[in-house]
Amino acid sequence: MEHSRRRVLKLAAVAAAAPTTILAAASPTSAGSRSSRTSWQQRVSHSVIENITNELATVVRRGRNISHDDLHASALATRIFIDHLNEIGFVEERESAVLDYLISPTPLPDDAITQFSNALQSKGVNVSQAALTQRLALDDDTRAEALKEIQKTGLRAMLARIPDVLDQLQSSSANTAAVSAEGVHATDIFDDTCRLLHLITDAILAVAALDALGCSFGCAPCCLIAIAFGVVGALMTLAVDFIC
Repeated sequence: MEHSRRRVLKLAAVAAAAPTTILAAASPTSAGSRSSRTSWQQRVSHSVIENITNELATVVRRGRNISHDDLHASALATRIFIDHLNEIGFVEERESAVLDYLISPTPLPDDAITQFSNALQSKGVNVSQAALTQRLALDDDTRAEALKEIQKTGLRAMLARIPDVLDQLQSSSANTAAVSAEGVHATDIFDDTCRLLHLITDAILAVAALDALGCSFGCAPCCLIAIAFGVVGALMTLAVDFIC
């Protein structure tokens, strides 16, 4: 219980630091005033994203030994993550690119896959290059369904469902000591949760693929975002394995 409390306080401190970082990035400099609408790349807080990524990677590494406290911390961490991305304008800027990618995907070159796989492994999320290539290669039906959902609700609403689903899983496991293959069942939650989980995971992978591509061309903030979404994608894949 005390450990869980410390985790929540740590994440709260990360959330509290985000607005200060954003204001600093948008403030006038000696070289002149920046535009009032700066790119997300100038507004992103590396410390916020890094701390959130590390927290979620710790949960992913536990695999099927995820506890109730892990789900609680993951829901909070992903909520801070998505709120930060919305605040800096990332989601608004990225939505059209995600839609274009789902309509006509660009396969990641081998060097981008290698870089992405190595970055995830540095966080303890072990996924081979072959497995990563296969997972990022969404088939036509998968892309069409994800595209339809994002066009209907928007990318912002889609990503906002991530912490909501984790909260729902947490509620389902509230009376168990740990989540296991037998501990959470599809009958314990809404009927469409599996479909929603798949859609969310596919949207996450589309964002991760786009930013992994940007990372391979030298976009440092894109590397940060790609790794974060890669870890979130691994977490959601774990959730799919549990209940679907």
